[in-house]
Amino acid sequence: MRNLRFIVSVGIALLIAPISLHASGEAGAFDFLNPLDVQPSPWIPESPAYPEEPADPVQADLTPFYGEFEKDGIVTMYVSYGIGTYYPARGLQIFKMLKALAEHYSLPLVEWELGKDHGSISFRDSKRNIRYSITIGYERNEYIQSFSNYEVVMYHGHSRYGQGPAFQHYQNYFRIGRNFESIEVDGRNIYFKDEPILKTELYAIREARIGSRRFPFQYRGQKDERSELPKTSYTKNIPGKDVDWKNTRFLPGRQIFYFYSCSNRQYWRDSIRELHPDIQQKLVFGTFKLGYGATKPEALMIISIVNGIKESSGILDVLNSTKDCDKCFTTF
Repeated sequence: MRNLRFIVSVGIALLIAPISLHASGEAGAFDFLNPLDVQPSPWIPESPAYPEEPADPVQADLTPFYGEFEKDGIVTMYVSYGIGTYYPARGLQIFKMLKALAEHYSLPLVEWELGKDHGSISFRDSKRNIRYSITIGYERNEYIQSFSNYEVVMYHGHSRYGQGPAFQHYQNYFRIGRNFESIEVDGRNIYFKDEPILKTELYAIREARIGSRRFPFQYRGQKDERSELPKTSYTKNIPGKDVDWKNTRFLPGRQIFYFYSCSNRQYWRDSIRELHPDIQQKLVFGTFKLGYGATKPEALMIISIVNGIKESSGILDVLNSTKDCDKCFTTF
């Protein structure tokens, strides 16, 4: 009878005590979020261009990051969704997941606000009087500008075989990789209308006219099937590699970058680290395997920062317990 009382007491204590986020890296720990994590269409990953590598994460103490972010009493985050991952309900899903996680872990978060069209979220930590402001976007230039305006910048979408994040259409690249010397785009694409045209020795520059609009192109359709251009495209070849990354402005000081896309460490690590060699200033949470389409990883990345998980390995444990990918997350 004494043993039975002990078993019952332990069971009740486990039900009452809040579960620490720091210790919740077990697979399935966040299954209670699954009813909120419904996508309108199945995610189709791209075939990786590199063989799979070991996770080999770098280790970082996040305490200095949080201290710098919180100096002015507000922590700013930008979450951007690329082609294939954006749909209007994403912001609402993140909002509901964050509220569920706050309740589950007894976090003192108050003054919850969900913006118009679900494009922004804010709440306040009442114990520390820190406000968290989250913007959700899906447009290329807004994503580029986020690096100079937000302390935490997140992307979820395709890697485009290393060419870079792509928004709204497969060709609206943010060029960050190094394995494409040039890329094919439609000559009508406003993001690249003033770009120099390459491969002119192979494909002469021609001029198209649609209504009153004139623009240069080289051929119709695509030469590289990875470009995802239709046969009706007025195609030109422009510089690839990491030209957009090199031209991007960043906040001074510490920032955290998060990329949830296929094998982005293999694609983008060299470009990122050449520009930002110090992981104690710019730390990246990325992937070394195929990524998928759920919302849980973004919500858990945000709540991990709010909860002040001190070690980067602790956040990786949380991200890799979502079961959305095969423990694909790493740091670099």
